[in-house]
Amino acid sequence: MKRRLLAMKRCFYSLGFLLLSGAAFAQQVRPANSGKIHQEIAQMRHLVNVLYVAAHPDDENTRLLAWLVNTKNIRTSYLSLTRGDGGQNILGSEQGDALGLIRTHELMEARKIDGAGQFFSRAIDFGFSKNYQETFKHWPEDSLVSDVVWVMRKFRPDVVICRFPPDTNAGHGHHAASAIIAAKAFKLAGDKTYAPNQFAYYPAWQPKRLLQNTYRFGDRNTTSEDQFKLTVGEYIPTMGMGSGELAGVSRSVHKSQGAGTPSIPGDQVEYFKFIDGENLSTSLFDGIDITWGRVGRADIGDDLKNIEENFDFERPDASLPALLAVRKKIETVTNAYWRGEKLVEINKVILDCSGFMAELYTKQPQAVRGASLPFTLHLISRSKMPVIVRGIQWGNRSNMGDAADGAAYSYTDSVMPLAITAGTYTGAKPGPNEQLGRMPIDTLLSFDHTLSVPGDELFTQPYWLRWTHDQPALFSIPKDTLLGLPETPSDLNATIYLTIGGENFTIDVPWSFKKLDPVKGDVVEQLRIVPEATLSFNSNLLIAKPDGSVDGDIRIHANVDIRNSFVEVKNAKDSLVVYLKGLTAAAGTDTIVPIHISKELGAKQGKEDFYLTASLGIMDAAVANKKIDGEFCNLTQHLIQYNHIPTLQYFSQVYAKVLRPDWRCTAKRIGYIVGAGDYVPGLLREAGLDVDILKEGDLTNAAKLKRYDAIVTGIRAVNVEKRMVSWLPVLIKYVADGGTLVMQYNTLQDLSTTKIGPYPFTLGNLRVTEEDAKVDFIDPRNKVLNFPNKITEQDFNGWVQERGLYFPAKWDDKYQPLFEMHDTGEQPLKGSTLYTKYGKGNYIYTALSFSRQLPSGNKGAIRLFMNMLSKGK
Repeated sequence: MKRRLLAMKRCFYSLGFLLLSGAAFAQQVRPANSGKIHQEIAQMRHLVNVLYVAAHPDDENTRLLAWLVNTKNIRTSYLSLTRGDGGQNILGSEQGDALGLIRTHELMEARKIDGAGQFFSRAIDFGFSKNYQETFKHWPEDSLVSDVVWVMRKFRPDVVICRFPPDTNAGHGHHAASAIIAAKAFKLAGDKTYAPNQFAYYPAWQPKRLLQNTYRFGDRNTTSEDQFKLTVGEYIPTMGMGSGELAGVSRSVHKSQGAGTPSIPGDQVEYFKFIDGENLSTSLFDGIDITWGRVGRADIGDDLKNIEENFDFERPDASLPALLAVRKKIETVTNAYWRGEKLVEINKVILDCSGFMAELYTKQPQAVRGASLPFTLHLISRSKMPVIVRGIQWGNRSNMGDAADGAAYSYTDSVMPLAITAGTYTGAKPGPNEQLGRMPIDTLLSFDHTLSVPGDELFTQPYWLRWTHDQPALFSIPKDTLLGLPETPSDLNATIYLTIGGENFTIDVPWSFKKLDPVKGDVVEQLRIVPEATLSFNSNLLIAKPDGSVDGDIRIHANVDIRNSFVEVKNAKDSLVVYLKGLTAAAGTDTIVPIHISKELGAKQGKEDFYLTASLGIMDAAVANKKIDGEFCNLTQHLIQYNHIPTLQYFSQVYAKVLRPDWRCTAKRIGYIVGAGDYVPGLLREAGLDVDILKEGDLTNAAKLKRYDAIVTGIRAVNVEKRMVSWLPVLIKYVADGGTLVMQYNTLQDLSTTKIGPYPFTLGNLRVTEEDAKVDFIDPRNKVLNFPNKITEQDFNGWVQERGLYFPAKWDDKYQPLFEMHDTGEQPLKGSTLYTKYGKGNYIYTALSFSRQLPSGNKGAIRLFMNMLSKGK
């Protein structure tokens, strides 16, 4: 074990193009531009790290990060405790793990812009909480302190900066908890008796000081004039903007949150409150030697300063001789940590200065294990100093997190020596006019090679979603070496062996997929490894018929040709419920398989709701001429595709929850206006209602809407659909003429109109976050609570994440509030649901979180929602 770990560490320090913690695990090796190279050289002069700590994606102060990295040339990383999976999504219907995956990659895109690094803990975001006491009812504090200690020992920050205070001024329980966790980790990171299991990888490390980056947000002000202050925002000529402007660009990548932020030029002041460690008076780095004098090698700092000052922006390769000389000096540094870190940095700078580019791609986006694919490798160098390709190792699989004991393992084939001339190559010895591996200047070299996906390769998905959660509040990450990483390291690579100026370099190039998109141009993404087939129920919620029978569909997507296979559907007790055999499907096709559970078999499942799982047994298929028999596929593939992030893939177990309905609904035909994305229309359809998604042409005249028994607006519809300003008068006229309008919650941010009801009311930020908060009925006789389903306190059992959010704060007396509820220790709130009669019809505004309860199959929430739809019938 120790021997393997040492080998892994040596490998880590010797790689020529290992990505830093803040960089994306890119699909191409591409040189930075001259401005960025110059900044990289300047950063190499500093031996210091800063860690910024907060709770969620978008909590980080991008202005400060951008200033530290791009103006002061300080290596800085952001540690977000969560991936934002408990939040809301303004782009689409993704929730939970899928939303966390989106926000992870939005953070990574932001880091590409501002240049900072990125870390995460294992914390699962469970939505808004009002105080840290509530937060720690969900999060295991000791586990997250251990996670943050791990990151501190790995990254070795000298200065740790929290965004939030550990009290109510944080505005969110997660925010306050992040400060509490960071303060405890700060004290423990240097404790040689704490978490000794971590010492197999990283030694104890004590940061110098802990600060809070104070702020003014709305009515919250944690700044004071006696705090330490910095002026930031200076103009960065190589970027054509100041760090405040850069911060706006970076933060605006958080598109799923609607977090567009202005780019503000000019100087601004940042405030810092001292929390722990050694105090400061003149600089964040008081008492810290941030130069190469820290390791007794001031000569290296002098050399780098000379390279920086004499850098030729039009000829980066002119700096190569001096950089190579510095590299040799760094190899002699006795401090192992800084030797390793700075070798990684200078190797990247040297490759950037050489103008080296490498990409390895195939023309198909995904492949199964064992498949053979044709790949093309492109290499190019723009350096006048000779760059020699010593060889290519086409298959090199290295994953520090998935080996049995966390050590590295590899899948390799032979290294191919090259003879290159005039842009071609051969695998033979060089001829009289050829030089072994020397790359012509600015000439693209192209290599074709067939590669086979290893038979035991893991399917492509985020490492934190690969295993079932051991605890509901923490992602399960069995391999310690993955903890903190923002993304899953590339597992399938080709390795290029280079020599530049007599020095050897090793570069891993990921196996990628590349296509030409007619709108986007070249698209290069990760090659996704998938099962031989994936399958899913047509809906994760199936509703039993009145006689107890169940009908549904299973969609099978074949990634290989399948013959003579079968589908098994089982219940939670692993008892076979449905068995279908003789299935055949061609690769790349979808097959819909109807399933039927008879009333007799349905009765055997008991009177309660129950779960179904499904799997496909493959008995006759082939991959690369190898026959497959006895393979079971039981995963659903999920693809997430938005223009601002790469295509993302993850898998989940195939399951469906079967509800035994205990509700009635007298409404039959529903019009639905889509908001920021939810699954409510699907549930309504599954319940037997006829649901139409309304478009522009449907909302020009109230008379066209009379055919609907009720109309529903999705969450945040008035925020995201700007045409609501003209649609709402039509909808209100529909109500006056006898219709029923059910409006789900909206937020205060960027409303298309504030006139969202027949009578005035004002939205607020009020919410009840305790999902089990007691609910009192203000008007128990109201028809909404009695017809066609009698609503009781039992119908509020089993709610998830919250009761409701963005409750109205004020309303006209013509509205009747239906419920009163509150979080522990707070005043009762009455604004969760407002009802009014208007003209001949009914208007209901509800801030209850139906968008989470209905997709989860909460039958009490379904009963209440059906009553709302039925109000006019």
